Amino acid sequence: MKNAPQLWIEELRILRSWSLDPTAEVRRIPFRRGLNIIWAQASHSDQPDLPGFGGHAAGKTSLCRLLRFVLGEQHYGSRFMRDRILNSFENGWAVAKVWVDGTSWIVARPFRSGLHPKSCVSESIESIFNSEETTLRYEDFREALHAAVMARFPLEEFPSEKEPISFAHLLEWLARDQECRLSGLLDWRHTSSNHDSPGMSAEQRRFLIRATLDFVDDLVSKEIEKRHKIEVEYSKIPDDIAYRKRSLQDHLAALRNVLPAEKLPDVGESLFVDAVKRLAISTRDNAFLPIDQQIQELNLPQLRADLASLNQGLGAKRYQEKELKEHLAALNTRFTEAQRDGKQASYDKFWEQLKPTDEYCKIPIAVARFRCPLRQEFEPDATPAPIKQDFEAQARQARQEIQNVERNLAPITAACQKLADEVEHQSKSITAPWAACCAEPPS
Repeated sequence: MKNAPQLWIEELRILRSWSLDPTAEVRRIPFRRGLNIIWAQASHSDQPDLPGFGGHAAGKTSLCRLLRFVLGEQHYGSRFMRDRILNSFENGWAVAKVWVDGTSWIVARPFRSGLHPKSCVSESIESIFNSEETTLRYEDFREALHAAVMARFPLEEFPSEKEPISFAHLLEWLARDQECRLSGLLDWRHTSSNHDSPGMSAEQRRFLIRATLDFVDDLVSKEIEKRHKIEVEYSKIPDDIAYRKRSLQDHLAALRNVLPAEKLPDVGESLFVDAVKRLAISTRDNAFLPIDQQIQELNLPQLRADLASLNQGLGAKRYQEKELKEHLAALNTRFTEAQRDGKQASYDKFWEQLKPTDEYCKIPIAVARFRCPLRQEFEPDATPAPIKQDFEAQARQARQEIQNVERNLAPITAACQKLADEVEHQSKSITAPWAACCAEPPS
């Protein structure tokens, strides 16, 4: 519909039962867009003070409550009024045609609990009674109503309490309780009406009015957010004070268990923290003095220096042991290959693998015979004797060389084990006394 309000009710029907039968219809009340005036013809009674005179007790409040009811409010009247309506219309329904942002919704809610309200999108009230039409939940209508009306609000939450703003909040202002009369600008709901609408503080009501009238700009929104943060921090102060009091009491109780009670100052005394700190430091120093003396007697720097020296020697011996083992494994491999091959070249390779002792250079003897300049300088006429093809003799000599390497390896292995034992003993001499003196904390 062109130029239609965002929300308006076109028609309300009150039914005795869920039926399109004309006898089931109690009232059919049409509305127009814009201002609608509800009035009742004045009574011609000779007693003007009686109810009913001048339109009083004609049902204006009940009609407004039914309109609020179809728009989502929980009750359609006070407890007394609901009992009276149920006595007369036990199976009654309120059915309305409501336009929401240009869409026509048909809404139906029962007076009696236990029946399920329903809704549908249609321009005909009769369509909700047609079983072939698609019927929706009543909550679908409420969600569409909330989305359409509240989408233009500058904030989705009340800035002070961070509570979501819903159409139910706005409905309180748009349709005040008749019981409130003119009690106050922000008095929208009265306890006697049994409305069960969402509760709002005065500040929330003021903000709702400003937001509805579009008086909340970006600057105001930012200021509201700042104020909310300050209010949140302010609200935490009482709990923080209570927590710190409890924490202080717990710490005082712990202090009395470890510090001399007769020397503890009163809590209200000036420089209380400094006094307790000095007392705690003094108690700690007295308790750790024997331990410090024992640590001095241990001569830990010298023990650590000895341990470092032992570790260094152990590392060197282990490296030497590793080299000899690798060399021995290579000799065994070459010897096995020479025996299997049975040629002079294979035995030459074996002799080339031999390492001389530290008294000689590291050049293999087979190479030095022909390439060493020192040997050629001092023995220029020396020529290598021809190698006899006695492979059995060479094999015996090779075995002898291998045995020599094994003999050299044995003392190194023993030295490694001895150094390892000394390192372990020295480590225990450092850690054991320390563990003994610190096994129990000072009382």
